Order: sequence, then structure tokens, then C-alpha cells
Amino acid sequence: FCVFWAMMMPDDRRRGVFLFGSPGSGKSTVGRWLETHRGFHFEEGDSWLPSDMLESLREGEGFDDEQRDRYAQIIVDRVAAALRQPRPLAVSQALIKRRHRDLVKKAHPTLLFVRVSLSVGRSVGR
Repeated sequence: FCVFWAMMMPDDRRRGVFLFGSPGSGKSTVGRWLETHRGFHFEEGDSWLPSDMLESLREGEGFDDEQRDRYAQIIVDRVAAALRQPRPLAVSQALIKRRHRDLVKKAHPTLLFVRVSLSVGRSVGR
């Protein structure tokens, strides 16, 4: 609920929220809620994955550091484009590594970064 409270506060400097956390934690659910109930423009960060990373997922492989670093820059660029529209932005993407979050934060200091997580009991039910 802290994200909802923070985004409802008047602050001309705040342009959106970046929802990060483990897969299945509810990031997209929160993003869609912000879009539906608060008028945000929602972007699912996974839709920005380049083809080689999608192929790695299909093959059940993890990502290497080069892929992660390149994808972090893609996120920076896509967020810049999305911030050009007038509505506040909500982005969901795991972005587990702090260095990648820091890269996005540096490029887009007007985003509020919020870690989304579930209790163990809730995650078992999903």
C-alpha cells in the first residue's frame, strides 16, 4: 500500500513508479491496478526483452552478464520514451541486480522505486 499512498501525494517531480521484485511477486498486478484505478501508463518490462533473451528463456537457460547489462540499457531507453507521454508511468520488471536498478535510477531520478514482495503464505497460493 505504500506505493499507492506515495503516488497519490502531490509532487510535481515524481513522474512514475518502477516496480521490481522476484518473479510472481505481483509487480504486474500492482502496475495494472495503477493503470486502471489511478490513470497511470503501465509498461510490462518483460515486453522489452530482446530476442536472444527470449530464446534463453525458451531454452530454460539463465541470462549472462552481457545480456543483463544490455537489457538494463534497453530499460533506460524505453523508460525515457514512455516518460514523454503525459500520464505518470508504472513499469514492472524484476531487475534483481542493484547495479541495474542504480543505472535506471541515475537516468530517471523522478521514478519512485518500489520492491514488490509477497508473504510466503500468499506466494504458495499463487
